Amino acid sequence: MTSTHHEIVAIGNEKVASASSKLHDELMKNKMNEQPKPIVRRRSDRERGQQTKIQKVPQVLRDEYKGLEKYYDPKWISIGPIHHGNPKFKLAEQKFKFKFAAKFVENSGQQSHEQLYKTIMEKIEVLKECFDEEVLKTISTKDDHDLSNR
Repeated sequence: MTSTHHEIVAIGNEKVASASSKLHDELMKNKMNEQPKPIVRRRSDRERGQQTKIQKVPQVLRDEYKGLEKYYDPKWISIGPIHHGNPKFKLAEQKFKFKFAAKFVENSGQQSHEQLYKTIMEKIEVLKECFDEEVLKTISTKDDHDLSNR
């Protein structure tokens, strides 16, 4: 009686295996007839609105991966709003930031730092969109001058 049970199971498994093999062959044939999908594709308007933004490294990651600060914290000068005002960078900001900005103006093709400032102020809303909302909450948004001078 036990052997009969095994024979039925064996026959059942063969039928399942045969059906599974036919299904697999059919799926493979359909897959081979499909047009290949491009690896690189254009982002939709919806996706563009959800683009990655400049943000602080979340505290949970800072706590979990101690010692990796060298990969995301500035060494001696900050550029942008995230680390602005940190006492660690105060000397470098006071001493070097304006020198670097002057060199940048010279290399940018702008006629003067006033012209560059004007260009930044014209594009300030677009520039703000590059940053995560949490970063923007930490700065004075009443006066965009504050953001443009970081």
